[in-house]
Amino acid sequence: MTRPRLLPVPLAPLPNELIGSYLNRLADANRLPIRRIDALIATGRHHSRDKDDLTGWTLSSIERLAALTGRNSPALIHALPSLAALAQPNPLPTPPASLTPTAWKTKVCQLCAASRGVHGLAVQRTYPHQRICLQHQRWLGGRQLPISPRFHELIRANIRHRRLLRGHRDPLQPSALHDEARTMTSRWFSNNNGPLELQRTWDDRLQMLNPDTESDPHDDRNLIEMVTYPETVVLTTLLSKPHNPVHHDFLAEVIRSFGLDPRSLPALHRHTTLPSSMRNPDTPSHPSRHRPGSKSTA
Repeated sequence: MTRPRLLPVPLAPLPNELIGSYLNRLADANRLPIRRIDALIATGRHHSRDKDDLTGWTLSSIERLAALTGRNSPALIHALPSLAALAQPNPLPTPPASLTPTAWKTKVCQLCAASRGVHGLAVQRTYPHQRICLQHQRWLGGRQLPISPRFHELIRANIRHRRLLRGHRDPLQPSALHDEARTMTSRWFSNNNGPLELQRTWDDRLQMLNPDTESDPHDDRNLIEMVTYPETVVLTTLLSKPHNPVHHDFLAEVIRSFGLDPRSLPALHRHTTLPSSMRNPDTPSHPSRHRPGSKSTA
């Protein structure tokens, strides 16, 4: 097959960009239909902007993309993470599901993209600590929002979050534990089963971020994740500590960390399921069913 020629506008990929996003940006910049780019790299498939899988790709596809863009294969593999799996001759073992963090498909910060000359839609793969652009102080969730100076605790929480990853031997584990922590705060928020002090804090933040009284901010999942993020980071830090699930009263430590009324402990026991990372085969998932020193009723 003939080696493709360099495109008139050979855009560079953005860090951690999705393959579909990059190919569609190449097509837009060169005023070509995306199916033409697909044909030139010979993957035999159509790439939508939010896709990042390697179906139909071979090492030859990477080489053809390199020829189209005037970049070498290692540079493309470095910028487009999913290509690394294809280029790795001996892939590493897949980590356990409990240690595999969720990767989101997130729009690149509009201000970061503009600084690189990108003005169209670009989508990248992000992990929990990358949901905030520290440089431009923007939340990069479902829709991008500037972070108000009144909500600077969100920035402080993100700095702590990034520091937690840097100080951990396995950076994947804190990201996976963040998923567990996010599930806990989401349940406390959505079911109104969380401590009253946290519910008031979250409601105040929602009103600050969404003063429009005609819409209910409690239905906006992006806002909910944003207002609960500082507490989610605290829970992630607690979950990252070594502990014995039988002898370590995790929820009592939660109360101490948040400065909550100790009388809220029974409610937390009722409405909180221990994350899988804290369980062992002999430990029930619900803390209210097993407490240190309790006797079996069987």
